[in-house]
Amino acid sequence: IMLVLDTSGSMSEEGKLDSAKRGLKVFLSQLSPNDRVGLISFNDQVFYNQAVAPFRRDRARLLSQINQLFPGGETAVYDASEAGLKAIQGLHDPTRINAVVVLTDGEDNQSNQTATELARKLQQQARSEGLSVRVYTIAYGQEANRAELQEIAAASGGKGYEGDTSDI
Repeated sequence: IMLVLDTSGSMSEEGKLDSAKRGLKVFLSQLSPNDRVGLISFNDQVFYNQAVAPFRRDRARLLSQINQLFPGGETAVYDASEAGLKAIQGLHDPTRINAVVVLTDGEDNQSNQTATELARKLQQQARSEGLSVRVYTIAYGQEANRAELQEIAAASGGKGYEGDTSDI
């Protein structure tokens, strides 16, 4: 699982980033030591915080990376989603569930591609022989572009979800 988390400036509003961090920690508490997880954060840039690795080995480092996240900048959710996809594809491991979970509260305004272009790439990889990666999106708050996030998730065979600071 590659976690892809929005840290753009709008995530400072209403305590969104702090709530998202708490949600990530709850998610991580449910993982098995044998699960593999990584973290990418993004604003107008993509940051590779933690490569996908066995949770038992990198738990402390991953939690430290989450604690250090802070909001700022614009939003490049499409580029960050593709970065998550490529990171999982690079593992070349069809024996495991391969997934990307993308959480964003805004509308993309900085990516080098459109939602349609990303969806096309996701559809192609979902139909190809070999490793298929599913993308699960979380539209976080009222400003998130739910329709585009749903399109991205569906293109990969994943699913889109909605959340806010009370239920993340």
